[in-house]
Amino acid sequence: MAEEEGIELVVLPDLSALLKLDELVRKGNITGAKAAFARQKYEELHKSLKESIANTRKLFEEREELTRKFNVEKIELEKVLVDAQEDEAALDMLREDSEQAESEALACR
Repeated sequence: MAEEEGIELVVLPDLSALLKLDELVRKGNITGAKAAFARQKYEELHKSLKESIANTRKLFEEREELTRKFNVEKIELEKVLVDAQEDEAALDMLREDSEQAESEALACR
């Protein structure tokens, strides 16, 4: 079962289709060979549907994991940007202090 935003995907074999084939053969409406062919195609489609749902489930899980990783990385990037802004502000203050100290040193000569 894969769930996405409240949607649950479940594959249950629909035996009514297979029972209907058996009934059609019993009544003589179709041959056993045609019923066998239809049964084979039905089973192939059912298998494909189950695989598709399994792939969809896997993709949902991968999407959730990637979204989680993205959010973690986004938070880390925001922290780095804040740190960079703080570092830039500290550098500006050091430059100003350096310029002021140089001016004072020149004035004292």
